[in-house]
Amino acid sequence: MRTPRLLALLVTATLGLTLGAGDLLATPPKNKKAKDTAKPAALETTLPIEPSAFGSDSKSVIATYEKLIEKDYQAEFDKVEPGVEMRRLEEKMQADKDYMRKSLLVLDTPPTTLDGTRLVGEFTYGNQESILRVERGGKKRTMFFIRDRLWKYIDSYALGEKSKWGATFAVAAKKLEEKLGVPGRELAANPAEGRRFAELDWADEYTHVRAIDWGKEFAVAFVERATEGRLDELRKNKEKPAESVDPTVKGVLRK
Repeated sequence: MRTPRLLALLVTATLGLTLGAGDLLATPPKNKKAKDTAKPAALETTLPIEPSAFGSDSKSVIATYEKLIEKDYQAEFDKVEPGVEMRRLEEKMQADKDYMRKSLLVLDTPPTTLDGTRLVGEFTYGNQESILRVERGGKKRTMFFIRDRLWKYIDSYALGEKSKWGATFAVAAKKLEEKLGVPGRELAANPAEGRRFAELDWADEYTHVRAIDWGKEFAVAFVERATEGRLDELRKNKEKPAESVDPTVKGVLRK
């Protein structure tokens, strides 16, 4: 399984993932000089990788995150003696595991708890899609599977005066650009094109990264480009536009 170079470059300590060396092939924004979009210098870090490898199935992803949750609690376990407190800690850890495992949602038919959320437009129904959610260290991650294969995940962070990302999307996006060393492409919200929120995006050969303005939250989507390019083929069940009228109803209206 190939590790996307953009992921290796982009993900930082604040994101809580990995940061390594690699080239970034950014799409130049409008009215920017060519020198402003030069490839950034290689970046490195010794941070451990938080795996969410594209192509993984939901079972292996769940197993991976259960181990990460255990790691999150290790420092607390090291401080408590066997007995009541340890049992309470074990129950708390198990509750976190259960919450993550039970969050797996198969998107067979609407409605689901996702309808009306900011994630509308990121998934479809009836195309062997599912999502899995996990919360760790102040970050919410939503993972998207198609045919039980991970192809996208979105990390979201609360914005505010105490947030490491700042109080607004503009501030957060600027920080992300600084970390990348190259400006993103500005995209205005355009529901007709399937984009409900303003975004900044970058792409290399393997990965498409989108910074999304969710108002009080800053979201960063990581998308496997190979799958993204096949969505029309993979999503054979096409959803009807909201304004469409069932043909049988149209027949009645014509009478």
